[in-house]
Amino acid sequence: TPNKNWTDNVPMALMGESNSTWKLKVRLTNGGLKFRDGNSWVANWGGDTFPNGNAIWFGSNIKVKKGLYNITLNLTEKTYQFELIEE
Repeated sequence: TPNKNWTDNVPMALMGESNSTWKLKVRLTNGGLKFRDGNSWVANWGGDTFPNGNAIWFGSNIKVKKGLYNITLNLTEKTYQFELIEE
């Protein structure tokens, strides 16, 4: 993420309360990330594939590629998607 650390969050916006869909537009660097809840590692989701995959409770870091992305996380379906906007 832009903060390049594991303590700062980049907040996502709740887009659909009924299906727990979260979205974010962010510029990423090469590396890895996870989704976490409420500035805490008590609840976090990782995954094994990029740019789309299954959100896994306490899963591995999602290996991401540099670029500007629209990111969608659906916690009802347990899926995520990284849509590349610009490299």
